[in-house]
Amino acid sequence: MDKREKPPVPYHVVPGPSAVKRILLISYHAPPSNAVGALRWAGMARYFAMHGWGLDILTLDPARLPSRSEALLAELPPGTRLFGVPEGPPPLDRIVDGLVRVRRRFRTHLHIAAHPASEAVPVDTTHEPRLSRRAALDAFHAWREYVIDGQWGRRAAVAGRQIFDPRLHQWVASSGPPHMSHEGGRLLSTWTGLPFLADFRDPWRFSEWVSLGPTWLRLAAKYEARVVKHSTLIVTNVEPVRTLMQRAYPKAQVVTITNGVDEGLVPPPSASHRFIIGYPGAIYLGRDPEPLFAAVGLMVRELGLSRTDLGLEFMGFFEPHIKARLRRLADRHALAPFLTIHKGRPRPEAHEFMRHCAVLVALQQGSDLAIPAKMFEYMRFPAWLMVIAGKGSSTADLLAGTTADVHGPDDVAGIQSALAARYREFRSGGRPAPLGLQERFGRRLQAERLLEAMEAARQRSSPPEVKGARGG
Repeated sequence: MDKREKPPVPYHVVPGPSAVKRILLISYHAPPSNAVGALRWAGMARYFAMHGWGLDILTLDPARLPSRSEALLAELPPGTRLFGVPEGPPPLDRIVDGLVRVRRRFRTHLHIAAHPASEAVPVDTTHEPRLSRRAALDAFHAWREYVIDGQWGRRAAVAGRQIFDPRLHQWVASSGPPHMSHEGGRLLSTWTGLPFLADFRDPWRFSEWVSLGPTWLRLAAKYEARVVKHSTLIVTNVEPVRTLMQRAYPKAQVVTITNGVDEGLVPPPSASHRFIIGYPGAIYLGRDPEPLFAAVGLMVRELGLSRTDLGLEFMGFFEPHIKARLRRLADRHALAPFLTIHKGRPRPEAHEFMRHCAVLVALQQGSDLAIPAKMFEYMRFPAWLMVIAGKGSSTADLLAGTTADVHGPDDVAGIQSALAARYREFRSGGRPAPLGLQERFGRRLQAERLLEAMEAARQRSSPPEVKGARGG
């Protein structure tokens, strides 16, 4: 360590004895963040602690969080330490922003001089190279995303090197997205000589939704290959992604560890007589609520329901255009009196919202290689699950043989029929048992499988070569 470097101070330390075996974890999302990505390792931490393992988590500086839940910190096991790593735009951003401002002022002056305000000036776009301009912008933003995320990952790696203690730390782990956290993990493993675990909560190179085009994917292929080559163990969230990774990297050690349901008291159902169909969470990446609105609208008219019988409720940190779309869909399907949009809340309040829902909805169109982390939260509640996803999706496979209703987005009639059946059960006093009571869905089982995989991988692989204090 450079003598001028001052070791970072944790922003939170859970009181109590510290484990003597520790993992340096780089994860952009961690408590007290409300992001679902914060739950995976935070949830496994308690089971790791039962086997003598502790976590030192290098995560985004909590001062930058848009929302936070202090309750998540209280759930971490004794001895857990969290270190905040700041995030900042690359220096080139300031140059680009300045050029854009100058260009806008210059074009504004030219426009005013050439065309007085009283004149109507038609805009000729006949020869405008829209596609090439869009491709160039996508390429720039893809590059910019990798630079920003890569800089943060390197900062996290530097902070990890500063707190590294060879007497305690035995693994380096990274969790993404953002996926350049894995590049930070690779660097930290190189600098410390510790074995490296890269946890892909979502696919990287094999992402199903890429908004920034081929440049993003080319960068993904480049960095993912470098991360996998250096890794001791690769972890994926679902079996289909494990299969893809194993085919792409035959020499890698790849294992599937899903998310899981946390242990604890199962929240009792609400005593409400109103049939609430609820969706807590974000709406993005092609997740279209229209099939749900269409099915609920048909059901309301078929059964002659009023807003005192049924409610369609959404809770989340929605952008204005998302809220506007939800209201338009409600108008289109004659559901305006039934619709309620709640502001996003910290996780304990979101759980209270879920406790009042008879049906919890998951929208997963076009994302067959992922299982939303919220699915495992849903499983804690005595509510029916309505999953709008492809029949061959990972989520459909996970829920096979359960009481969950899984329908494709084009099967509005099937969604309507299932919801109507659940409504009749609800009116008869029925409520389902939480799916999380089944052992196979528990987070404890997944954490224990991961520890077994880590031990096996470490025995099979020799430690990575140390390339110097500033290698990589």
